Amino acid sequence: YYANLITDALIPYLRASGINFVRNDPGGTVNDSVNSSNSGNYDLHLAIHSNAAPERLSGALKGPDVYYYRDSTEGKRAAEIIANNLKIIYPDPSLVTTNWIKDNGEAIGRNLALSVADFLGVPFIEP
Repeated sequence: YYANLITDALIPYLRASGINFVRNDPGGTVNDSVNSSNSGNYDLHLAIHSNAAPERLSGALKGPDVYYYRDSTEGKRAAEIIANNLKIIYPDPSLVTTNWIKDNGEAIGRNLALSVADFLGVPFIEP
């Protein structure tokens, strides 16, 4: 739910910056999204996702994780840009909780759009 709200916040920034994108079907499955992404010719696949920690780690895992395909130098570059930009807006990672995500969807969406623009080498424009 919150990943979709973050995506909703991200879209106006992408549009304002002239970045073409395709959004997944929020009602689809992960496999649907992967298959759709793999069938296109895209410069970047950005998946906004949340995980629940296993019970034994409940409360111990906090903050964002940024992943990329290990053999992709461009994926690594995108992941580094995204991770560095997220560090600007999230507080001490040990304090980031579900409530922070709920309360900061707009800021997260803007920050991700800034990262995508940086990765693509296009100017970031406020909507």
